[in-house]
Amino acid sequence: MWHAPRRLWSWLILDVGQNPRAPCFIPYPAMIARFLILVCLVSASAFAIEPADLYGTWRLVSYTRTIVATGERSDVYGPSPMGYLSYGPDGRMFATLGDPSRPKPSDLAKVTDEERLKLYRTFSAYAGTFTLKGSTVTHHVDISMNQTWTGTDLVRNVAIEGDTLIIRLDPQPNQVDGQMWTSELKWVKVKAGQQSRTK
Repeated sequence: MWHAPRRLWSWLILDVGQNPRAPCFIPYPAMIARFLILVCLVSASAFAIEPADLYGTWRLVSYTRTIVATGERSDVYGPSPMGYLSYGPDGRMFATLGDPSRPKPSDLAKVTDEERLKLYRTFSAYAGTFTLKGSTVTHHVDISMNQTWTGTDLVRNVAIEGDTLIIRLDPQPNQVDGQMWTSELKWVKVKAGQQSRTK
């Protein structure tokens, strides 16, 4: 059984007041309030994410988008997307994401405009540096495939559950129809020596 340190236990239930030698029990509501404060502080400490927690390579396992008004969900790059996300101790990062069903041209010299368009729409990549503050990671983009992200900051909400990194985007309007939507990406940690699933 876990026993709280004596001073902490005293803080939870006693009111020292003006006479430390004759403390009295605090009212029950105040005791509950102190307990909840303690729980919040312990929880924040236990689940705080440090930069080192992000270091390494993560493989994309799901990428979903949800329309806020209706709750309708869709897979951005299919039910089994491909992609890798990497964070390094040097403060740099890169991300690649794609749909495994995207066309594979047999000859780059003979790629049609339709194939080029589909290849562009089913893949995303960018790289830059990153900073972590609490549960928010900001990607400072140096280079991006669509070029519109280059020189911008991409803010992401992050959580780690075991070997899974969960990245969520705040609600934002769809550039096509204006509907508000959110996105969630789940990544699993790649172990040293682990083979790509494409092999």
